[in-house]
Amino acid sequence: MNLRHQLDRYGYVRTGFDIMLRLLYRFNKGQILNCYGMPEEAVLKPALSLPSELRHGFLEPAELLDLIDPVRMTMDREFACRAFAKGDRCYGVLDGTTLVHFSWFAVTPTVVTDGFSLRFPETGAYLYNAYTDTAYRGRQLFPFAVQQAMRFYLEQGYEKLLTIIAANNFGSINGVVRIGFLPVGRFVLLPVHRRVLTSGGCHRHGIRLEQCL
Repeated sequence: MNLRHQLDRYGYVRTGFDIMLRLLYRFNKGQILNCYGMPEEAVLKPALSLPSELRHGFLEPAELLDLIDPVRMTMDREFACRAFAKGDRCYGVLDGTTLVHFSWFAVTPTVVTDGFSLRFPETGAYLYNAYTDTAYRGRQLFPFAVQQAMRFYLEQGYEKLLTIIAANNFGSINGVVRIGFLPVGRFVLLPVHRRVLTSGGCHRHGIRLEQCL
């Protein structure tokens, strides 16, 4: 996205904030991550639906590995193998034999940025690495997948869905807020000192970032 487009879409304040955070991250000075949570009541809204020609559900490893196109998608086979090995699950939407949307879900500590992993209560599930093919955006694939997956996790005894988004990723922030996620707190990463500043909201909900071993 060029600067003029970004200014038109997000305004001067957000664009300036984005530039500042990009410079901090580029020079390894820091990063700000926002945490959002979807409460149970948001999941229990009227069920969304997809056109009958689209198939959806949790994908088995063998099936997903055959569908991966690393040039087009935000994952490759190595990523998927690591995620499946730790017990994560991938909810996918397919049009024929083409994977047009996927969202990953974890219930164990998960790396969220270089050198740091997210830890959260056993009653929580974590949403990460969601992708929708450009030709299918605007067709509610992401909210549908999140709703379907979270209903599954609620049936398994989980109570809340969490996600982490860079504070300057305004498109993703708008997307998760639109489908019912609420702000929980934030983390400020200081890589030089290997420190994490955690907001009170994250502390209260038992959510923290820890250095990877």
